[in-house]
Amino acid sequence: MNILEKYKALPSTHQLGIAAGLFIVLLFVLPSTIVFALGAIASYKLIDKRTWKYTAVGVLSVFSFFAGILWIADDTQPTTVNAPVEQKQAQTNENTQQEAVSTTTEQSVTRAETSLENEQEEAPQESASELEVPQAQSTASATYSVADVVDGDTVKLNINGTVETIRLIGIDTPETVHPSKPVECFGIEASNKAKAVLTGKTVSLETDASQGTRDKYGRLLGYIILSDGTNFNKMMIEQGYAYEYTYSTPYKYQSAFKATEQAARASGAGLWAEGVCDEQSATPDATTTTSSGKWYVSSHYSSKYYYCEESDGWKSLSEKYLEMYDSEADLLADFPNHTLHESCQ
Repeated sequence: MNILEKYKALPSTHQLGIAAGLFIVLLFVLPSTIVFALGAIASYKLIDKRTWKYTAVGVLSVFSFFAGILWIADDTQPTTVNAPVEQKQAQTNENTQQEAVSTTTEQSVTRAETSLENEQEEAPQESASELEVPQAQSTASATYSVADVVDGDTVKLNINGTVETIRLIGIDTPETVHPSKPVECFGIEASNKAKAVLTGKTVSLETDASQGTRDKYGRLLGYIILSDGTNFNKMMIEQGYAYEYTYSTPYKYQSAFKATEQAARASGAGLWAEGVCDEQSATPDATTTTSSGKWYVSSHYSSKYYYCEESDGWKSLSEKYLEMYDSEADLLADFPNHTLHESCQ
């Protein structure tokens, strides 16, 4: 007797239990469409009672139909199922691209900063100095306390904890502390005026790109701006305590300072007052000899300055154009438009 005959010999309740158990097992193993179809076929073959047979076949056929539709729909819409995965993958790719762009940008910035640092290290000392004092660039934004007043045109400021010597641009006052010159007319007055105005005060420092940041002695170059906005350099010229002075190249306020000196001369202010400096010339370009040695000048058409023997400036002049004189007066007779270099003053 084969399995099928044994199955049919069982009571109906047992047959139903075995069929249900087998059906449930197949649902876990095979797709539901196939299980329903197999169930419909088995019901037709194995169930003897006609009513039960056709009822089971009908129900399982309906289940098979709808399961088949869902199965087909599942297979024909893979993009819908995979859409979240693909969307996540696309987002991941986009993030990766953004990170790559960000990394490239950061690398470019790093290379640019490295290049700038190398350029700064290779730059001349004066350029490096300009970078050292960006906080001294001022239009009355940053303020500093006055540490000392050396004389009328030289001041010391406390800049962020460091005392810096400031050589005022565009002015020159009579000497009071020069190592090789006597005290000049109105020098003490100019120094006292600067001390009266600046001692204990807080001021701003305005630099001038046309003059660089430091002179050859390492002093910062700039204009002192008082708390009320007054340009101290110009005030010293205006009140007759200083001359307008151009070192080598025109500076920012040159025209205004020259006009201010002319007005001070006309009004007889300070050192320009009648009889104040009768025994000495009232200009820093006077021909009073300050050296008993030789005098040097370049005959080149672009030359502007002449030098005393004590200055190292003449040593850099081209030998082709170098001229030497025994006295300052003889030199000025041949080069009347030249100015004595600051290193000799």
